[in-house]
Amino acid sequence: MKPSVFILFTMGVLLSFLGGCTAHAPKDNLPPSYHFRDTTKFGVVVYSQVSDHSTNRVFIEEEASVKDQLNYSEFIYHPLYTPMINKEEYQGALHFLALPEGDYVMNRWHVQTGGKLLVQTGWTATFHVEPKKIIYLGRLNIKEDGQQTWMDVEDQLGEDGVMFQKAVPKLAELPINKELVPSVAKVLTSLEAETK
Repeated sequence: MKPSVFILFTMGVLLSFLGGCTAHAPKDNLPPSYHFRDTTKFGVVVYSQVSDHSTNRVFIEEEASVKDQLNYSEFIYHPLYTPMINKEEYQGALHFLALPEGDYVMNRWHVQTGGKLLVQTGWTATFHVEPKKIIYLGRLNIKEDGQQTWMDVEDQLGEDGVMFQKAVPKLAELPINKELVPSVAKVLTSLEAETK
């Protein structure tokens, strides 16, 4: 292969890879200048995800999707980093995402601690996004004991709502509707593990 052809081929492969990464990258929080345009088909989903000194990911997909989209929000724990939510019992981040109108499902989460990755599947929580509406799904307190994971969903709209309104001031006057996703008890995750 000629050097110029090799360089073009390598660049093509690299660009294809980067394009794929972009299509499947985690969704980012909205910028402070975000606002709803008159013709928008997007709504906003707000939730926080926290855990005790652990990195965690929560996956969200369109309910009608036939393949994994690998869209997830993430909190990366680091002992030298001060997280958005920093309490004695947990640390984490607030997420506020613009999603197109439609039905969505949270269908799994990951917890990574001490080099060990725990994956929780077999759970789904659905929600609906409407244009120009803001919904709050709760504070997802993801817990683990080294063998299994479970999640308590807390109603922390007071605290999370204030953080969201400061982060996206152009949406601060709009109401935030609560649609809390269900908690997942430790006993349920234990039963699932036994039946697999």
